[in-house]
Amino acid sequence: IQKVSGEVDLKSGLFADLDKIVKGAKIRLKKDGDVFKNCNSKTKNLSDFFADKKVPLLDRNALPVLADKNEVLVIFGLAVSDKIKVDKSTKNIIQFTKE
Repeated sequence: IQKVSGEVDLKSGLFADLDKIVKGAKIRLKKDGDVFKNCNSKTKNLSDFFADKKVPLLDRNALPVLADKNEVLVIFGLAVSDKIKVDKSTKNIIQFTKE
């Protein structure tokens, strides 16, 4: 995780609006009952999202996520929630990597 400055090609990685991330959010592995709101879609169970993206079953339990309670904000290496996506009003951009 690193804060980004200057111009950013938002298609070159996973970026989010730092100011939209809830202070109590934690990096952890997925849990039963987790939900995720992908960009331009409705909120769905994280398991359903993984199935839609064809993430192998063995990989699903190993992918770290940033979550606020049961709401997943980032799936490292895969996706950022619509809730914290970068938009025109974003001032502080953060980049997420799996490293």
